[in-house]
Amino acid sequence: MRHILLKRIFLKENSDDNLKILKNILSNSDEDFVDEIYDIVKKRFKNKKTKDNIEENIIEKRNEILKTISNIDDEKEIESILSFINRKFILKAIRYHIENKIGSLGNKIDELITDMILKLPTSFNSKMEFALYLKNNGYLFDGKEILNNKRGNLYSLVTIRNDAYELIKRQIAKLDGSLGFRQIQGPGEFFLMFFGKDINISKHSDVNIAGFEIEVKASRKSKNGRITGGRFSGTSFYANMSSVKLIFFDSLRKAGISDEDLKIYENSLNLNFKGLNNLNNLIKKYSLTYNDIFNIFLITFKNIMFKFSENDIKKYVGRFIRANGIIDANEFIKTAALISFEYYKMIEGFDAILLINVDSGNYVVIEDAEDLEANFNIIKLENVPPWSEGRKPSISPQITIK
Repeated sequence: MRHILLKRIFLKENSDDNLKILKNILSNSDEDFVDEIYDIVKKRFKNKKTKDNIEENIIEKRNEILKTISNIDDEKEIESILSFINRKFILKAIRYHIENKIGSLGNKIDELITDMILKLPTSFNSKMEFALYLKNNGYLFDGKEILNNKRGNLYSLVTIRNDAYELIKRQIAKLDGSLGFRQIQGPGEFFLMFFGKDINISKHSDVNIAGFEIEVKASRKSKNGRITGGRFSGTSFYANMSSVKLIFFDSLRKAGISDEDLKIYENSLNLNFKGLNNLNNLIKKYSLTYNDIFNIFLITFKNIMFKFSENDIKKYVGRFIRANGIIDANEFIKTAALISFEYYKMIEGFDAILLINVDSGNYVVIEDAEDLEANFNIIKLENVPPWSEGRKPSISPQITIK
């Protein structure tokens, strides 16, 4: 009867036998961990029959821990000590991995991930295998594969077949904010550093992959179901957009557009689809020429990206202006992405941008404007921000990948 009762007490989720799990934990633990658990068990259950002077033998200590716990009749007491041991084991494995992989625990990121793992709706064996795999192997995929295959799926690079990983991968991919690793982390960055071989914190970009400085721009589904992304822009060497708006309007005035019309369109000549449509109406009304519009945008772009030379800008401006001076809005948005990428790369000095969707895992590596243009079929470009949106001073559209 006692054997049946113990078996019933120790049965846990997914029919795992808790004693077997504990044996597994102890057999996969070093001597320091076993010593620590032995001392805790001995102190906590001092009224139970435990050996006072056990020899310094790890096998004997493991057996004594199992024997002590198996003799406990209180189910809640058993669950409490096992829960404590389980968490301590996972935490130690994750802490070891992070310290060896990243070199810092950040803002207690080891405890955060441990708690995330323990809450997963899967067996503890799966959780333990996942933590041990990270500790023993150090990574789940080779970062060089991203560079060698510039278009693919990040999650498919991971070969481990483990329920805990499958359940937690997107949670980790969406971690962002102040995680304690130098700069603020964006979505996807910690996933890359945590799981990827040869992927580390960078002093010059978001991550360093096998010696290459990589900026990460993540796409993800928002609460309203819309996919949001990033822009090709930094925080330095960009003009104040309110000031550039004045220059843009002054250029339109010099081209012949009246103050009355500029007043009417004061807040509706943004460089987005609606604003460009309004601008085209003015171009038609005042019969502005190709050269008029070319010069207006040459001046405007030069004032926004003032570290670019005039020739750097000229090669892009003509792409979106038709022979009659009318602006092709779709081509303008593409051109805005291309020139923003080039300027961003020149200012920040990174080697490439990694666009990744943290929900699907799809990614593409963009090294230059040609790469970007070649991938417009899988990249979605949203509108350029309005003049009034000054937090990211640039003409970069929002870039997302499905």
